[in-house]
Amino acid sequence: MENWDGWHTLLTVVETGTLSGAAAQLHIDATTIGRRLSRLEARTGRRLLVRRGGRLEPTATCRALLPRLEEAAQQIDSARTLAAGEGAKAPRRPVRITSLAFLCDHLLAPQIETLAAARQPIELLAEDKNLNLARREADLALRLGPPQGSRRGARQVGWVRYAIYAAIDRDPGKLPWAALDAALAPLPEVRYVEAQAKDGGIQFRASKLETLAVMAAAGAARVVLPHLMGDRHPRLQRVGDLSVLKRPLWLISGTDKAQSPHAAAVARRIEQIAKAALKS
Repeated sequence: MENWDGWHTLLTVVETGTLSGAAAQLHIDATTIGRRLSRLEARTGRRLLVRRGGRLEPTATCRALLPRLEEAAQQIDSARTLAAGEGAKAPRRPVRITSLAFLCDHLLAPQIETLAAARQPIELLAEDKNLNLARREADLALRLGPPQGSRRGARQVGWVRYAIYAAIDRDPGKLPWAALDAALAPLPEVRYVEAQAKDGGIQFRASKLETLAVMAAAGAARVVLPHLMGDRHPRLQRVGDLSVLKRPLWLISGTDKAQSPHAAAVARRIEQIAKAALKS
């Protein structure tokens, strides 16, 4: 690891998925990025990146190296902090992740130790509104859909699948429907329930998925929930084996180079967690 520029460039390309994205973060041209990667692969004698679907993705060799490279990046960042005179005991700035409540509770929180590898402080911000990454209100965002406008720093990391759920001791066919409130009518899960309810209408409404899950578990209604919630609930059963709809899950990172390498490392862990958890 005699040349950190090469390894730092590799980490940035893994984070952004493209030469142009890495070039924008590092403030150098894409040709220089390509040369650094070529020299790195020549020195190691191993292929580190492979192109898939327009993105550069790490090979198995590269994935094995990433934890140590991320730790090295954190150590270098700490050394720079010391050199700047901020003190050996200066606390690390937490990586702040904003997402919907059910994603915080059922996807991120169960894997918080993985997210906080190398004792990185993590803050989970359950917010329906989109926090401003440019203003550092958050470092990373996990949302059900791409960002509006530019998609720089954004990538889809999986699909959140939904199914119908009801209490384990009730006949779903005899239960009324419950759904999110009318203010959320444009959402696919609300439109689906409205189409299924037809003339019978929706008897119960709530502003949160968590409240719908409580209604269903109490035996009051059948609802549409993400698999992440419904499949793990001890009082709920999935009605039928198939998903009734799916929504794309996007991970959005700040594009400012001021973003720490810690946030980039956490972003990679979120992507790995999402891919593992959203297979079904």
